[in-house]
Amino acid sequence: MRRDMESNLEKELFSMEGVRNVQYLTFALSSDGQQLAITSLLIKFSPMTLIHRILTMPAIGGELRELFKNDELKQYPMVAWTPDGKFLLFTNSIPVTDSIPDAINAVWLIPASGGQARELCRPQTTMYGILWRTLDVHPDGKR
Repeated sequence: MRRDMESNLEKELFSMEGVRNVQYLTFALSSDGQQLAITSLLIKFSPMTLIHRILTMPAIGGELRELFKNDELKQYPMVAWTPDGKFLLFTNSIPVTDSIPDAINAVWLIPASGGQARELCRPQTTMYGILWRTLDVHPDGKR
């Protein structure tokens, strides 16, 4: 929802079909306030599948654009904009090892205009039971 503070009018910006199947949503507004990034974790049944998607849309409402999709996610996804608005950082599951089925969240980078995502960094240690609550980028864009 977007609320005009002067008129107090609300406008729905985003909705999803089968919302009862959405387990997790996070949002991030670009630093210029023009774009909204949305990351979702959808549950599909028959067969049971978790689908991680990253979408962008104009902050005033408009067409959704899918930048990334992964149906092998095992962790809750987070998303953040780089200060210049050219890229999105997000967390994405990677296997711990071939023999361990659990996964850890690595930080990935994808152009906001679309394109190939690439892994940026991963934790040096595995911390079981720890969930990331936020993903933030320092204003200088280097941390």
